[in-house]
Amino acid sequence: MNGKSDAFELERLEAALNDSANRVSTIWVSFLVLLLYFAIALGAVTHRQLLIGDALRLPVLNVDLPLVGFFFVSPCLLVAFHLYVLLQVMLLARTAAAFSEVVDRKFRAPPANSILRQRLANTLFAQIFAGSPRERYGAIGGLLKGIAAFTLAVLPVLVLYGFQLVFLPYHDARITWIHRALIVLDVFIILTLWPLIRNGGRNCGWTLSRVEISVFVSVVVVSSVVAMMLHFPGEKFVRIFFVEGAKFDEAEICSASILARYDRLSLRNVDIV
Repeated sequence: MNGKSDAFELERLEAALNDSANRVSTIWVSFLVLLLYFAIALGAVTHRQLLIGDALRLPVLNVDLPLVGFFFVSPCLLVAFHLYVLLQVMLLARTAAAFSEVVDRKFRAPPANSILRQRLANTLFAQIFAGSPRERYGAIGGLLKGIAAFTLAVLPVLVLYGFQLVFLPYHDARITWIHRALIVLDVFIILTLWPLIRNGGRNCGWTLSRVEISVFVSVVVVSSVVAMMLHFPGEKFVRIFFVEGAKFDEAEICSASILARYDRLSLRNVDIV
């Protein structure tokens, strides 16, 4: 009777895992399309548009949006969607952990265990969380995990930095600080949910090891410092901390910056009218 119960439970978990994995894959691909779309839109922004405040025509959709509105709403939408994607992946990791627990209890022999896991849907996250050892470990496993880590933890932050960098020449302190806050918030979300994604059987909470705490603090500090380094000439905090305190000329500081070509408008050979 117990064997039939385990078999029924396993079938239900397998069906739930495959269904969730397919749904998460669809959400993940949609998220990647959104990231690509934002990257293309950012690449189309010109310094002429920033100077005269021209409306931004979205690629493909051919819809005109207010320039400042686009740079405010789009990164907020990106962070919200990113949070949703990470939560869905975390829930999938929990379903996969329950499936793996039943499989390991019922099929202890490696061949049978591996064959059963190969019945799972050939989606990225299903294979990472509960696939056979060939898909979870070794070169293939490293490649799959690398794709997941880059698209879920690195690429979104890079696009957020792109929003800040492209908008810098506009010299709007409020929007720039919103970009900085969103970058730090997104990094915080990633670091909070990533341990739960890596270990689906882990309970939610703040019980972190010393190594995890060190990584958490270091990444937040580094991302914050980079966001602060992306500033424009005349920004208030730059004058307070780097000019008044150190008695340096701000123009010299900005001209010496490796980002000097990005923090101001460049309109050579551009027709304004």
